[in-house]
Amino acid sequence: MKSPMQQWIALGAAPSFSVGASLFSTALSIGIAAFAIVFAASVSAAVLDIKTLSTRADRVSGGDVLVQITQDNNAATPVSLNGADVTTAFRAGSVANTRVGLVTGLIVGTNNLSSGGVNLQVHNYPITGPITSGPHNVSFFCQTQDFTLPDVRSSVSRPMPTAPRRPRSRTCICP
Repeated sequence: MKSPMQQWIALGAAPSFSVGASLFSTALSIGIAAFAIVFAASVSAAVLDIKTLSTRADRVSGGDVLVQITQDNNAATPVSLNGADVTTAFRAGSVANTRVGLVTGLIVGTNNLSSGGVNLQVHNYPITGPITSGPHNVSFFCQTQDFTLPDVRSSVSRPMPTAPRRPRSRTCICP
């Protein structure tokens, strides 16, 4: 003699079993979806630090700078410079969980480099400078060849004392 469950299975009429299987598959689908969401959140990298390697961030010149991004894992996070995507400039660094890239196209003045919610202000100066000394001095023209010294040999009976010479503060451009 068959049990009631075996009879239902033989007839294909086990209603409580099919409802249970349906509930199980629904619960399994929800569980897999929840796991995927949690796993995807843990895979995205959190950016810990952005720093310049080639120079200080406030002393960049020439329109490019070498940058290192430190993350909590090796996943690639988008990087933008003044709103433009520069992610392709970065590759895995030699230190674990870092990416290094040569960022080009800096405008003269302040630039904003950002990734994963972390921002770095980079100040770019013209390649010709100045960076720390202020504006360039305007050169003057040397007119030494046009200056004539008076003849003092006849009017001076004793030698004149010599004063210490001060260095010139400007560059002399003689023709």
